[in-house]
Amino acid sequence: MKRLLIIAICLCSSLAANAALTLTEIRTASPTVLVAFFKSTTINANEVNTTNLALWQLNGQPVTAINKFVTEADRCEHHIYLEVPTLANGKTYKLQTPHGDMTFVFDDRTTFCESIKSNQSGYSALSKVRYANFAIWLGDGGTRQISGDLPTYTVFKMADGAVITQGTLQSLGEDTSSGDFVYRIDLSAVPEGGPYKIAVKGYGCSYPLGVGGDFSRRLGHVSFRSLYHQRCGCPVVEPYAWNIKPDACHTTIWQVNGRIGEANLVVTGNEPTFTAYGGYHDAGDADRRTYHMDVPVTLMTTYEAFPQLFTDDQFNIPDKFDEKYHILGKGNGIPDILDEAMWGTMFWEYMQETNGAIHWGTETKGYSPFTTYENDRTRFGTEVLDARSASFASGMFMHLARLIKPTMRHARKNCRSTRKWRSRPRATPCARPTSSTTPCRSTC
Repeated sequence: MKRLLIIAICLCSSLAANAALTLTEIRTASPTVLVAFFKSTTINANEVNTTNLALWQLNGQPVTAINKFVTEADRCEHHIYLEVPTLANGKTYKLQTPHGDMTFVFDDRTTFCESIKSNQSGYSALSKVRYANFAIWLGDGGTRQISGDLPTYTVFKMADGAVITQGTLQSLGEDTSSGDFVYRIDLSAVPEGGPYKIAVKGYGCSYPLGVGGDFSRRLGHVSFRSLYHQRCGCPVVEPYAWNIKPDACHTTIWQVNGRIGEANLVVTGNEPTFTAYGGYHDAGDADRRTYHMDVPVTLMTTYEAFPQLFTDDQFNIPDKFDEKYHILGKGNGIPDILDEAMWGTMFWEYMQETNGAIHWGTETKGYSPFTTYENDRTRFGTEVLDARSASFASGMFMHLARLIKPTMRHARKNCRSTRKWRSRPRATPCARPTSSTTPCRSTC
């Protein structure tokens, strides 16, 4: 019994350690606002104790105000905004919190400032206009203007600290959509290369940034990879991404034929249903509408312009699936950019009726909750048949068929599986076409 008790205590201690709330970094938002950045394995917006100012001290003095922003990110991140006396460059500080202490030296060339908004992937060397934005935001404390003279900034090379360009922030006024008071940092004189950092005097510095070359390649890579993360009806899992969504989502569509309108389609659940895969989630919700056809068309025209730049397994996306689009693997012999174009196009084949007409898309009433989408129970129904959808889709179908014809022959020739290529699963014959016109499932 004593041995079992010891084992139980050890297990509980291990679990407590794994669930620890950890102060990982000290940042800034302004010369008088520190950001205590915590990470946690628990999703709890109130896990960090911010109710007692006396428990938060900088060099022995309590902070004068606390605000916060909490978000689900690698499990949960807490940004705690602390009002403090004006920070001095080169001075050592000790921050005491209810969840651990940290000693740091404030240096506006090394201390990250959340108010500097730069492009972390890369800037194009071809553009003559490049800039970063600056805006102070304190979570539930809202936005803040800069008081007094606007600060100066310096762009320097991280390798040796050499100054590349410098200037003074330019006020752009209040952005009505976000409420931010926005200031501009001109980067047009920053040459191709990097990595660089932006240091705003008295505030802190940006994340590393770069211009052209490998930085532009990374920009293209990240932009393309985002499409896989936005796929609807497809798992998003390792080794292609984090294990975000193990199962396909939003595969059941209700045949409503409602009016075109954002977030205003009522689905009772009594309508006929069919199964659909393909397409993408929208900006924070899960509708799939005619505007989304721009994605595969852009991918196809890009491939046509620069076919030599694109190959199979270039972007680490899955391209082999079973009948219900569970992932089997990758490496089907087709350039990834065309695989992604096929995924975006495939949904519109499901939206096509037997007479060739195509629905404007799918919608619902309101917006999906903030959750992992395979847990979303929101019903999505079809919008009306629309000639604009049909005309756009017909060109898209023909465009894709022409591009994939030679690659499909190559993929079949090199297919390791003996299973025949099959058209996608069909839904109920009352609504969906009975034969596949576009071989959209890029699998073998």
